[in-house]
Amino acid sequence: MSSALGGDDPEAKARLLDILLSATQDGIVDWDLVTGETSYNARWSHLLGFDGEEHREYCASADAWRDLMHHEDGKHALKLIDDHLKQGWPLYTTVRMRHRYGGYRHILVRGAAQRDESDRPLRMVLIFSDIDERIRGEERQRALVSALPDTLFRVRSDGMILSVKSGVEGQGSPFVALREGLTLRETISDERLRGRLEAVLAQPRELAQAAETIGVTSSRGGGSQMHHEVRIVRSGEDELVCIVRDVTERRDLEDQLLQSQKLGAIGQLAAGVAHEINTPMQFIGDNLHFAQAAIGDVLRLLDMLRGAVNDAAHEKPTAAKLAELAQAEVELDFEYAREALPSVIERSLGGVERVTKIVRAMKAFAHPESDRLTPTDLRSLIESTVMVATNEWKYVADVELALDPSLPQVPCVGGELNQVILNLIINASHAVADVVGSSGNKGKISISTRSSETHAEIRITDTGTGIPEHARSRVFEPFFTTKEVGKGTGQGLAMAYNCIVKRHRGTIDFETELGVGTTFVIRLPLSLETTRSSLPS
Repeated sequence: MSSALGGDDPEAKARLLDILLSATQDGIVDWDLVTGETSYNARWSHLLGFDGEEHREYCASADAWRDLMHHEDGKHALKLIDDHLKQGWPLYTTVRMRHRYGGYRHILVRGAAQRDESDRPLRMVLIFSDIDERIRGEERQRALVSALPDTLFRVRSDGMILSVKSGVEGQGSPFVALREGLTLRETISDERLRGRLEAVLAQPRELAQAAETIGVTSSRGGGSQMHHEVRIVRSGEDELVCIVRDVTERRDLEDQLLQSQKLGAIGQLAAGVAHEINTPMQFIGDNLHFAQAAIGDVLRLLDMLRGAVNDAAHEKPTAAKLAELAQAEVELDFEYAREALPSVIERSLGGVERVTKIVRAMKAFAHPESDRLTPTDLRSLIESTVMVATNEWKYVADVELALDPSLPQVPCVGGELNQVILNLIINASHAVADVVGSSGNKGKISISTRSSETHAEIRITDTGTGIPEHARSRVFEPFFTTKEVGKGTGQGLAMAYNCIVKRHRGTIDFETELGVGTTFVIRLPLSLETTRSSLPS
């Protein structure tokens, strides 16, 4: 190995040194502290944009490396060099050096001195590395971070806060007290929020996600709430970066948009709902007109019988009188009235009950819900939504319900889930209508529920056209629709995805086959705590 490196041959060592100096990407200055002479490798002046004659000119100057330094940085660097030579302190600093094409570049300077037996420095080597892009990148990154309205903080797995960049936090925010050098326990008083953060920090690295987002809801007095999203990103073996964003305004807008969509859906369904109410009201009216006439006839016959009874108290009824009563009974069709009136009243009550259900379903659908998770009866929710959408499907499909009666109540925001089910039913109706057209035939829409140990499942299946191959990867994108202009906004499935996946920490997916139909599958957690990790209650 020594022979390969030149052995003890001074010329070979010199040639090897020249090769190493020419190959390095760093600029190197060899400074003779006894004579004051300096020598530079070719890379040194190239770092600053000098070549050719300028390279030779600058390399001929013993003080070139000093002259090109920014005056403020030069004083500091020379002081560090003096400390290194006199006291042996490490030499490692960043300076700005003038570039040929104007401005300054950030250069990392490192150095070491060669000393004699009495520890007197004889020679010094200075290494110059161009770190301008890294420094400017860091400056851009710091500028970008400082411009963000979010709060950012670095934290160790034991909860110690390493640094904090405060953002725009409103009054009552649980993150306003974050301070560097303190722990989460010392700065976050909300025990539930702190517990969720600590649970993420405590996850073993091999099991933890590279990044995850949790939602946080907190009270700010007066009955109002504020919402935050905390994005947690692992940045080292024992360090995480937390990005806190106030999404209160966005959540309020989402709630308003959801309510607007619900009211818009009700507006689109209004004519159909009116028709659904009008049909039972018509036969209720017809039945009541019949009952009015029949009861009038019965009352007239009753009056005649009462008169006959009163007359019989004074004298025995004549055969003519009895014949008159019998004839009146035949003319008034008493037997038919006695048989028909009970069923007429029963059908009328059934019609009233149907109208009541429709109104109740509309009221439940239109009533604005809070964003709190509450145990919800999916059976009742689905039945009411199917009823509201009756006019959308009844002319093109039969709806079959297979709702598990043993399904436990599911923690969810009922108003939002209502809207999701409605959108899927309407989409299914349109898909079936595209198949049956004006043939008079009907397709089928099946809605079923079931549960596992951890989740409730809703399946909505249609015998429609199926989803084209090119559209399958985009069905949950905002504003994407396969319907013709004016027949869809493309927001229904995007809203469904946000509701199920982001708000309820569930899943929504589909199975489809062209010409056969589509099944949308919704899975919702049965555990309130699991769901709350996305939507706090």
